[in-house]
Amino acid sequence: MPYRAIGLLAGIIGVLLLVVLAAVGVNVYRASRRGPGWKRSLITAGLVMLGMMSTTSCTTSCYVVDIGGLQADNRQGLQNVSDRLDILEEQVAGDELEPWVVEHVLDSLEQELKDTANREDLQLFTESEARDLVRKKNALQTRIDTLRKRVGEE
Repeated sequence: MPYRAIGLLAGIIGVLLLVVLAAVGVNVYRASRRGPGWKRSLITAGLVMLGMMSTTSCTTSCYVVDIGGLQADNRQGLQNVSDRLDILEEQVAGDELEPWVVEHVLDSLEQELKDTANREDLQLFTESEARDLVRKKNALQTRIDTLRKRVGEE
């Protein structure tokens, strides 16, 4: 028990020493590496004490999953893919993009589609909502495949 008190006292004195050194304008990091051993120990103890005081513990809210936010993220993700696919289809129809660019964008959209509304995410929805998301996801995949074939033929 007395050893804890000594460490705590050294930490408090170190924090006070850090405040004084910072007020004077001394580089605290350099001071913790140079000078007498007692000063380096106190500064290091002060830095450790400040580090321990700055860390926060996680309350139960850190472990609570925001299901509504995850559901909104999945819906928004599918909408983003759909919007980007609409723009890409317009640009392909107007011959504004090179085929390799279209392939690259399609690969990106396909990866985003795979990451959105995956099997674990679908467990957060009711059965009808999950079916609707899967239907939308399959429709988007069909559009991507169709556009990929159209670009490949040109």
